[in-house]
Amino acid sequence: MLRKLLKYEWKSSWRIILAMNCFLLLVTLLGMFSFRALFAENQLEVVQIFGVLSLILYYLTIIVIIFAVLIFMGVRFYRNLYGDEGYLMHTLPVSVHAKVLSKLFVTVAFYLITTIAIILSVISLAFSLITYAEPTVDLAAEIAKGWREVQPILEQELGMNLGLYGFLIIIGVIVGTFSAILMIYAAISIGQMFGRHKVMGSIVSYIGLYILQQTISSIITLPFTIDKAINSIEDAASFGAIMNSSLLSGFAIAAVFGVFYYILTVVLMKNKMNLD
Repeated sequence: MLRKLLKYEWKSSWRIILAMNCFLLLVTLLGMFSFRALFAENQLEVVQIFGVLSLILYYLTIIVIIFAVLIFMGVRFYRNLYGDEGYLMHTLPVSVHAKVLSKLFVTVAFYLITTIAIILSVISLAFSLITYAEPTVDLAAEIAKGWREVQPILEQELGMNLGLYGFLIIIGVIVGTFSAILMIYAAISIGQMFGRHKVMGSIVSYIGLYILQQTISSIITLPFTIDKAINSIEDAASFGAIMNSSLLSGFAIAAVFGVFYYILTVVLMKNKMNLD
């Protein structure tokens, strides 16, 4: 049944996410064209203004899309499980876990796809900027040369292979994404108990959960960070230790809070259901 819910959730949401990413592609191409116009010789003033406005639009688009995916999927979670659609959803012969996980997996997939699209967009724009600003530079060769020089230094500082470090960062991003989305679900589940003020209750609950997580994270990590920072003054090689400990502690804290948010969401959905 979980597979059917995943398929239903994907079909119901992919068009909106695709539209967001298509708009991102359009704005990226517009930004690349703007760079060409800005670095062209004897360009008109109106072209320069158009180029600057295009880059501002690109920056705003990135910010909007990052939050739009989470807001859209969060609203869908609320409407589908706590709104009018909830009466139908909760009559289905499936567990609460399946309902939450189906939305969680699809939301994480959409968010990661959008994140990758944004990264590729920024890289494409950066390449176009360098290409138009310095047309005589062999960009690929310069990047390869710089990487060969920097790689051994970074690996020595971090005390591990950069491929492994990159893999850990990817895992951390995925775990952090799960945790961030589950925080939204938990806040919505708390907010639906606020009677007629469910939306405001969800917003207040999210702020409260966010402050709680940041406070606990700081209490746990700050002593270790300060200790390692003091050591780094005496030993420059401890920079890698600081980076590694920050990465691993952030990974662990996000995982623990993610589990907490998941359990809180499931428990409230089972025992404190308050449909519109």
